[in-house]
Amino acid sequence: MIPLGAHTYAPLLERPSVGLRTHAKIVVAHVSDALGVTRAWESLTAGSLVILTYHRVLPSDRKRTTTSQPMILPVEAFESQMRELARRYRAMSLEEVQEHFRSGSPFPRRAVHVTFDDGYADNYEHATPVLERYAIPATFFLTT
Repeated sequence: MIPLGAHTYAPLLERPSVGLRTHAKIVVAHVSDALGVTRAWESLTAGSLVILTYHRVLPSDRKRTTTSQPMILPVEAFESQMRELARRYRAMSLEEVQEHFRSGSPFPRRAVHVTFDDGYADNYEHATPVLERYAIPATFFLTT
């Protein structure tokens, strides 16, 4: 898990119906930040890589009508996460990650690699523009 901070979840509160789960995440994020858990986690994982794996990214209205809803992130939440990731973390390309593994060198502080596991068209349509906006490289795994 990579603690992204309480403000990462803020855009979710602007939606008309926010569930208990979202409120719980926000509370946990605030408490983690206040207690220094986020800072401690980053110290403990220095020199390592965190891989963030996403499945699908859709607008909220389409998410509600699609199966596998727990595996779908609303575009607004994805954008918020990528904005925070770009601001606080070192997003690495697959080539950079592979080079670190080949050389055995430690990863930079706050190293992150973003992946998408099934290569849905919505990854291209909705996630890619966000990734480009924040200059975040990502790996898309395509199924055959």
